[in-house]
Amino acid sequence: MVLIREYFPSDALKLINRSESMVVRAGVRSTTVKAGVKDKFGAHSVGRHLLKGAPGSLGGGVPFNQFKDRFLNSPGNLSSAWAGKGDMAISLCELLNSTIGQFALGKMEAGVGRVVVHYHNEGSLAGLFSGLAGSMQFHESRVNKTSVGAKSSQKTSSVTTSKIVAVVAVLDRFGSSLHLQTLFPSSDGSRSNASWLVGNVNVYAELTLSGRIHSQLTPVA
Repeated sequence: MVLIREYFPSDALKLINRSESMVVRAGVRSTTVKAGVKDKFGAHSVGRHLLKGAPGSLGGGVPFNQFKDRFLNSPGNLSSAWAGKGDMAISLCELLNSTIGQFALGKMEAGVGRVVVHYHNEGSLAGLFSGLAGSMQFHESRVNKTSVGAKSSQKTSSVTTSKIVAVVAVLDRFGSSLHLQTLFPSSDGSRSNASWLVGNVNVYAELTLSGRIHSQLTPVA
């Protein structure tokens, strides 16, 4: 399988479905049981980032309250959820076909095992389905602290709905195929970028305003 190629929404949907709950270890994809890891380490694009009962969830997905309160003990983090599996497939398709996505896939073809891709949503497929794809939104939950008396406070979470600013995917390679470890929408407006490890060095590559890829290396402590 050639990784650098044109992808279609149907390819993205297949990748989402066949990856869910699976893991890649040492370049081999298998179930969590065979890999000897806990279930929570399995691919979870649907299980953690698609709302249960959303279009295409087919009984899977994360319950609303679980998604909403996911980071009550980690207030600095944001929890995000897709409104439908079709949105996931279209957004993943855009990511894979984007400049940063193709660049990342090229690194994987060259031997990199895992790449994290942050794709700043360009809406290149917004015209699909009579324009419905252009109105895709996602749900984001953030933790708020509320004062209770003079010396105490409580943490509550609130959910907002907004347009998808960015999409983040963690991609693994096994053999000559792709595995999708996770995929989630984001409100982070950073420029499109990709990152991966080479030995004990982290490589960060960002798409510049001129359309070029600028890379920097940082030793891992």
